[in-house]
Amino acid sequence: LTILLGLTILAILLRVFLIQRPMQHDEAYSAVVFGYRPLIKIITDYHFPNNHVFHSILVHVSYLLFGPNEWGARFPAFAASVLTAPFGFILAKRWYGKTIALISGISIAVFPSMIHYAVNARGYSLIALLTLLIFIMGDYVKRHNNFLVWCFIAICGALGFFTLPIMAYPLAIFYVWMGFVWLINQFSHRYSKRSFLGYILGSGILTILLSL
Repeated sequence: LTILLGLTILAILLRVFLIQRPMQHDEAYSAVVFGYRPLIKIITDYHFPNNHVFHSILVHVSYLLFGPNEWGARFPAFAASVLTAPFGFILAKRWYGKTIALISGISIAVFPSMIHYAVNARGYSLIALLTLLIFIMGDYVKRHNNFLVWCFIAICGALGFFTLPIMAYPLAIFYVWMGFVWLINQFSHRYSKRSFLGYILGSGILTILLSL
């Protein structure tokens, strides 16, 4: 918990001083043309792919709470980017141990590209966070038979698609990984071979249905 808190504080400190910098074209367009409009307009207007829809919804909520300013428009991306550091640590710790996890968490917190996207009112930080959550939950469900977590995987995947179509890439990697887990029987004994495959296919189908 101390490490997670430290990574979160480090990520905040390296990002917060840039959150008021002048807005760039894409983020300004996204905020003004989509995020600041009525909610029904956000979810029905896709005349330009600048509308990262789920992110635009979050920008709209931030706009209602904080008003039309740079840091308010960037707050959803900022918060998502900050959380990638502790969640990156959690995923790396589950796979590689504490030392690699600490290196991973610090790297995510300090990498300039991650800091750049944290103060860019676009949906890319959100995609990164949702990807980490999906893989953390994937590592959990291969060890524990939990229907609800499989559903959360599908929900996070759908929210990713609702943000950007490029969510197809991390989801493809995730389901290929799950396929290999199934092939080499690296899942909990609480599953049968058939039931684990059913969960994989079911969560994938649910992701597609929710996305549509």
